[in-house]
Amino acid sequence: MPAETRLNTTRERLIYRPVAGADGFAALTPRLVLIAEYTSVGRWYVPKLRHDCYTVSFVQEGNATVFVGGKKHSACRGAVLLYPPHTPYHAHNNPPYADYRTLILRFATGNADRLSVEFPEPSLDAVRHAAGMLAALAGKTPFDELTAKHLLIDIIGYAYGGKASGSVSRSYRAEEIIRASIDKPFSLARVAEAMRMSPSRFSHLFREETGTTPRHYYHLVKIEKAKTLLAGSDARVTDVADALGFSSIHHFTKLFTAVVGIPPSEYRMRLSDKTAQRRVARVEHGGPVA
Repeated sequence: MPAETRLNTTRERLIYRPVAGADGFAALTPRLVLIAEYTSVGRWYVPKLRHDCYTVSFVQEGNATVFVGGKKHSACRGAVLLYPPHTPYHAHNNPPYADYRTLILRFATGNADRLSVEFPEPSLDAVRHAAGMLAALAGKTPFDELTAKHLLIDIIGYAYGGKASGSVSRSYRAEEIIRASIDKPFSLARVAEAMRMSPSRFSHLFREETGTTPRHYYHLVKIEKAKTLLAGSDARVTDVADALGFSSIHHFTKLFTAVVGIPPSEYRMRLSDKTAQRRVARVEHGGPVA
């Protein structure tokens, strides 16, 4: 809950915001819109705000009162609140007006089913853990879209409290099955059988609910995993292709280039250049290198 305030100073630490016009895996729903940490010092008051996406506020420290859609909520250390899209909210901090720090996640589900403003009590620790892991992805190059999407799906599942509609639970289950098999050749029949549907029916519903085909989703997940491996290890490009079950380096390079826009070797080279530039900048400003 960024404090647009009086009598205070608010600092933003931006953790993640997708590139304008992002496509591919980042654009698939559920879609992360923002991860940021806000720290407010002094006495503050937030006038009525609303957003066109969901907002999760995970309070790190401080004490405030938040009104969401007219309902009063306590926001103290460890509290997790969820603000639905287009729902007005406002807030103020409470005496003794200590520093207030909160982690904000904004996302779109791509589904009409409304999430509850409060997470079910049994799931709160798991939500806090998932939100903390999302925050921990800050500063990594590239941002780990695959892990972030998995964690966001977990958080949404906790918000539904096991009461998601058939379409929501079905699409998330299908995505889970596909993600678990990205090192194997894609088989529409196998995934459809696991979902207890005919391949044609499954394909139709999956595209209707996610905006893409099962095969395209499979390819996007494979390439996101490849990007993570290229950025986080010294494995050769051929080894990355083998680990992800590609039939040949040619097939891997062709698909990677089609999705990312550049070959995997060039992608890794550009990441290395960016890392080197950041290390030089830290040295010039007297900051840590390791």
